[in-house]
Amino acid sequence: VFNRKKTALEKLTSTYNVKLDASASQLIMDVLAKLYDNPVEAAIREYVSNAYDANVEAGSTEPVHLHVPTEDEPYLQVSDTGNGLDYLGIVSVFANFGTSTKRDSDNLIGGFGIGSKSGLAISDKINVSSISNGLLNEFVLERTPNGIFTRFTNENEETSEPSGTTITIDLSDKIEDSY
Repeated sequence: VFNRKKTALEKLTSTYNVKLDASASQLIMDVLAKLYDNPVEAAIREYVSNAYDANVEAGSTEPVHLHVPTEDEPYLQVSDTGNGLDYLGIVSVFANFGTSTKRDSDNLIGGFGIGSKSGLAISDKINVSSISNGLLNEFVLERTPNGIFTRFTNENEETSEPSGTTITIDLSDKIEDSY
């Protein structure tokens, strides 16, 4: 009786999804921040790599656009001309830790499911604006003392703008401290 094989139903019901304990989110972000010797450079590397991959996947030959924070313009911004992310794509990439759309590819950079959150190592908020198939979605990933929260600020708004994704991270508090 103890060595019998499980039925398909028994296997299915004994499988559970992994969840991120909300109380551990601050600890996870602190660990991620410590993984990077220079968090600003790491965030630039992660977002530029993701934007490059998006362009490759879309067959776009346009360059990735990068705005590096300065004292007068204290924000980091990276834009691609890829296919963009729809509503569920944004949730999949930015609201889930450890999942990656690139894990099974040998042609793309990354695959650990944490690079898209690297901005939280340098700021408490990541703003995502993405156009896919003529629909604009805007999303905020925010770290607070109570955990990491997400929200859409614009959902499925029709637009004639070209597809692509822009990540913007406000560093005004961080830049002022460094001068």
